[in-house]
Amino acid sequence: MSSRFTDVSFLTDVVPEDQVETDPDALDAYAGDEGPHPARRPDAVVHAHGTDDVSAVLAACHDRDVPVTPRSGGSSIEGNPIPVAGGVVLDTYPMDDVDVRPADRLAVTGPGVVYDDLNDHLAPYELRFAPGIAAGNLATVGGMIANDASGLNAVKYGVTADHVRHLEVVLADGSIIEFGRSVAKSASGYRLKDVFVGSEGTLGVVTEATLALEPRPIERRAALATFPTREAAGDAVANVMAGPLTPGALEYLDSAAARLLDETNDAGLPDAPQLIVELHGTNDGVAADLDVVRDACEDAGCTGFETATEAEIDRLWAARRDVYPAACDYREDATVAFIGDVVVPVSRYPDHRRARRPARRRTRRHRALRRPRR
Repeated sequence: MSSRFTDVSFLTDVVPEDQVETDPDALDAYAGDEGPHPARRPDAVVHAHGTDDVSAVLAACHDRDVPVTPRSGGSSIEGNPIPVAGGVVLDTYPMDDVDVRPADRLAVTGPGVVYDDLNDHLAPYELRFAPGIAAGNLATVGGMIANDASGLNAVKYGVTADHVRHLEVVLADGSIIEFGRSVAKSASGYRLKDVFVGSEGTLGVVTEATLALEPRPIERRAALATFPTREAAGDAVANVMAGPLTPGALEYLDSAAARLLDETNDAGLPDAPQLIVELHGTNDGVAADLDVVRDACEDAGCTGFETATEAEIDRLWAARRDVYPAACDYREDATVAFIGDVVVPVSRYPDHRRARRPARRRTRRHRALRRPRR
């Protein structure tokens, strides 16, 4: 876990001393993320309280060739906040200001704002930041932008990049620059903000983001459809997406994942391939949309179709979010070897479900679909 020591004594000349951590026990908390990748202890952690802190630290480290790894919530499972070269972890988690502009359907936030907290803040305005993610209670706006995160609602609302209007970014040498505009349409020059979304902190550190918001759905309806085979579930996905409506969320769970959740979380899921479908609307017409989804699933040979109450919807998604931690906790003597999403065009999803199983079966999570990137 330890790294080759780098002299970081200059940091207390750059930011207040109480914002710098060098105690090994404190550094260990910033050595890894939520994934299976090896941890690496940094030489120091700086807790940035604003753009000026970020700029000053990056400029000082740039002058001394000290590596810097940006970090916010640390909920990633891909290893990007791990300081593999030691040096400084730049913690932007304290930067959690939120300014809501309801008339423009925008929110201006710091990178340390937690996804669920942001939506709680937006609830009184009947707005929300839509790209729902599994780790919403941990993931931050800065991390979502760095990873171009998406999740349960991507099929209808897209990924993080679809909602980023404007960014304030600090480059490696401490320069502060801004990209984008706080409007939906702008044809004035290159869309440079899109270069930073998904760059995982390699190009600069986001210190402020202007995000486009969506109205909160007035009506939410959901159903759990079960199938005799995973191939039939794949056919149902294609049927639903070829129809006249777009679900708010559409997720696939295989029977192995369902059994795992039943054993570890008492989730009460059927032991079968299944789809969780959620529909959003602004009136009672969303109930009729459920009949359209039911017909699409029955055409694929579904063996069960149960609608869910509001409380049951939350229970279903809570179970879905627990697949990864349940897999990690299932066997204390085992580690998760690989984590990843399989992304294919919707029309090819049935082919993907028909693909030959690997010789060694694993419990894996599959996102049924993701809207094509613009």
